[in-house]
Amino acid sequence: MYEAYQNALGLRTIVCYSNLKPPDQLAEEIEGEDNVYAIENPLETSRCFVALGSYDGKVRLMTMYTWLVAYELPLTHPRELNSAMCPEGFKTKVEVSSHDFLGMGKNLKESLFEGDGGLFGGLNLNNDLLVTAAENMDERVVYVERMIKSLPRLVLDARGSTKSAHAPPTCGVNWIGWSADGRYLGATEESYPRCLWIWEAGVARLVDLMVQLESITCAQWRPMVEQDGIKSRENVLAFCCGTPILYFWSDVRGLFKRDDLFASNEHNIFNFHSLRWSKSGKMILLKGKESHAICHFAPNESVTTA
Repeated sequence: MYEAYQNALGLRTIVCYSNLKPPDQLAEEIEGEDNVYAIENPLETSRCFVALGSYDGKVRLMTMYTWLVAYELPLTHPRELNSAMCPEGFKTKVEVSSHDFLGMGKNLKESLFEGDGGLFGGLNLNNDLLVTAAENMDERVVYVERMIKSLPRLVLDARGSTKSAHAPPTCGVNWIGWSADGRYLGATEESYPRCLWIWEAGVARLVDLMVQLESITCAQWRPMVEQDGIKSRENVLAFCCGTPILYFWSDVRGLFKRDDLFASNEHNIFNFHSLRWSKSGKMILLKGKESHAICHFAPNESVTTA
């Protein structure tokens, strides 16, 4: 048994992923992919983990074969991770309003992001830092791919608070999700409600870190998708932030979003705060306070709504 309280850690979130298959069947699936990778990373290819999220902001991975903690994944700024966990040149993806970004002064940009040899030296601030369809400046929001100086923390207002003194602290790992094949793990930390970490679990490597404009309200991995009897090898994470924009992260296509799904105006704006995939992975339900919508994914991965 994992003694969570031996260091006053406390358990907040527990999520299991098990791919208990006969060794010969697992070997057949691994064969033809990357045998060297499979041999060097047996924990990853076995894919039988328990993820324990604690109030100290760390996800601890236990393997079901030994029931020992194999890795600790801190949900913190990348600079605080060791070089094995965070690859060299890692950059955060920070969502900003395209209008605000273009209107930012250089001093404000330098206060937000880090740089080498002088912050933003030699860069075209209105172009070089923008990713994810940001070339089209008609986009309402764009992403800046740069190492952010500090992660935005949750600001608590103690005035008028009715929270009991014995209530759990407002911190810690509040969501963990496994990708369909168990290779990736997504997680959020209540102290940083606008941040979403994605780890390659079996090798304890940070793959991506998104910093949103608004707090992330819901996230869920897409189930395994089959098309004409062939299973898709793409892992897709969908998430939302209480706005009309649906966000996706893919290990094949990277980070992308859809903000054109719903016709809206200032009197009719569909802000959804939760989502849920169908078992087939071909539909996703979006729920707002007073309405809902169903998005259908065509075979070519385009999205339509109903």
